[in-house]
Amino acid sequence: MQYAQIIDGTVVLSVFDDPSTRETYADETWVECPDDPIILIGATYDGTDFTDPVQTEPVSYAPFYIKVVDGIVVEVVTGSPETQHLDFVDPQNPTIPEWCGVFEEIKVGATYDRATREFENPPMLPISPTAFKRRFTLTERTTIALARSKRTSTDPQELQLALALDIFFEDLDDPRLLEMDLTDQTVTDGLAFLTSVGIITAERAVEIGTP
Repeated sequence: MQYAQIIDGTVVLSVFDDPSTRETYADETWVECPDDPIILIGATYDGTDFTDPVQTEPVSYAPFYIKVVDGIVVEVVTGSPETQHLDFVDPQNPTIPEWCGVFEEIKVGATYDRATREFENPPMLPISPTAFKRRFTLTERTTIALARSKRTSTDPQELQLALALDIFFEDLDDPRLLEMDLTDQTVTDGLAFLTSVGIITAERAVEIGTP
């Protein structure tokens, strides 16, 4: 069953799960949609019938999908709504669900202002690559160095890990790089990867990535 969220006679959000547990504001109404056709965001609702907007361009999926909790972006992923099981909504609409698709690069830590309907990325947090690498403990750095040394291994898993670590750390090893941004998505993804392979814990990832 499809449900549409209506604000001022316009569909601003379309979901296929029961919206009764979602936070709803005074100017918002949830309406159960007919089984066919699928109601699109931007459709108008006159209290009885829906009218889908005229599509002048092919509909495309957003390149980024973000998780918003209490007005703060806590996670950024890529992929289609089908594979991520996310709600798809234009960020200019007044309601941002827990997950939404966006067409601009939004960073973890960004805030969403409901009044202005805008995101604000966190300020850049500059740090030198050397200072960043020194945030890892000796044990963590040793584990990383050992894993990277196996780039000629015949074991597919060891080789894949070594190559992935090289991709992340080679930029940091470049002497021409004098400054990096802790809020950059590459850093966030790199720390998430190190956590996923057990080199660091989730708690350490937060410590390393926090100024």
